[in-house]
Amino acid sequence: MIIKQNAKSLLIKSNGIESVFGNDFYMNIYRGCSHNCIYCDSRSSCYRVENFDKDVIVKDNAVELLEKELVSKRKKGVISLSGAMSDCYMHIEKKLELTRGCLNILDKYNYPVMIHTKSDLVLRDIDILEKINNKTNANVLFTITTINDEHARIIEPNAPLPSKRFKALKSLSDKGITTGIAIWPIIPFITDQEKNINELIKYAHLAGCKYVIFGDALTLRGKQREYFYKKLDEAGSDLAKKYKRLYGDSYVCKSKNIEKIKKIIRDLCEECGLETKVSYYQVKEPSQISLF
Repeated sequence: MIIKQNAKSLLIKSNGIESVFGNDFYMNIYRGCSHNCIYCDSRSSCYRVENFDKDVIVKDNAVELLEKELVSKRKKGVISLSGAMSDCYMHIEKKLELTRGCLNILDKYNYPVMIHTKSDLVLRDIDILEKINNKTNANVLFTITTINDEHARIIEPNAPLPSKRFKALKSLSDKGITTGIAIWPIIPFITDQEKNINELIKYAHLAGCKYVIFGDALTLRGKQREYFYKKLDEAGSDLAKKYKRLYGDSYVCKSKNIEKIKKIIRDLCEECGLETKVSYYQVKEPSQISLF
């Protein structure tokens, strides 16, 4: 169900985890997500989206609100269109074009942009991203947890396949747009195999990415934990039993090989010339002319 709202505010100052993604401000144009990734922590009760996988709350006035807020801003910064509880390029965006509308506003006011997505729909807006990149900077980060399309169909059932995401990354990189991947989260027993990590970094390099970041743990709590276990059972796996035995009620679930995996990522990235942090764009404020 699409639930439209008139929001009172849009931009949020980044802190904590959001600042890791290289942005100074972010926004939630949508709340809820149709990608239905089984590991998504935004399904947790604390985010107050009752039917996270079925309802999408839309800030119907996002474009107008963004322009109003930018006009009153005294200091510029990198703005992310990707919030904590959605993907700005989920399926409904193809029809509503709110993300595209916001990109046009950011281009109008010369703001650098950060996009974090799982969808190749971002290619629809490559024309605006090129314009922004020519003035300031456009940075697109794709979450890709597995190289295996068949595995992705289970853990990210409604998101575009990893193969499509890598093709999109190559198209963006070829246009001079900064790109990277987030191996986030690294999921114990599912995506923590050395071969998977090696292939993800290799394909990121071939796609022209500048950086690779990673989240070293899966987080599970409340109804999100129940949902994750249910989906594992539906896939015919006995992993839910293994998780219960190893992690119990722990919020943080790390692979037993996580330290080795982190070293593999850092070593491979160094070998491929990839950074292990987001390429952050520093906004240059106009210098003041001295009268003396």
